[in-house]
Amino acid sequence: NDSFNQVTNVTINVPQGSEDEYAKLGIGGNSGSIVSKAYTIKTIGDNCSIKGAGAYSYKQEVELHVTPNTGYYFVRWSDGNTDNPRTIVVLGNATYEAIMEKGDYQINVVADGQGTVTGKGTYKYQDEVTLTATPLEGYIFDKWQDGSTDNPRKIIVEGNATYTATFKIGTYNVTL
Repeated sequence: NDSFNQVTNVTINVPQGSEDEYAKLGIGGNSGSIVSKAYTIKTIGDNCSIKGAGAYSYKQEVELHVTPNTGYYFVRWSDGNTDNPRTIVVLGNATYEAIMEKGDYQINVVADGQGTVTGKGTYKYQDEVTLTATPLEGYIFDKWQDGSTDNPRKIIVEGNATYTATFKIGTYNVTL
């Protein structure tokens, strides 16, 4: 074919770092050049750190690893893959997004003495929760186990926790 014989300059893209191997085979020669191409793998994700982004050769295997920030957990990659870590094969430039969610934490509320408490439940990381201690007749709310006397009391969920409300017998002054 005459059109094939008219080709005077050819550029061949080869995996990064393999230029010398292709040159030894005589590929490139006087009428062409061998160019290595690196592909960019990007990673994105909120509330986490991700290892594995960078420049890689065609068909190179790369491990992507997500480390969630405190209070979060890894759900999946934006392409639906749930492996963490995961190994990809580089076929071109690509972006991988890690999907994270806030973790669920158990808040327990306990009454120590004669009273009732509210606020127990399962909450998301950094939710604001109101705890209330209500004494039975003849008793008063004294304090929470950490010394706080706020009642009701607002907390920010940072993990599983138990809050204990202490009640004591009420004292009354009687004037005769």
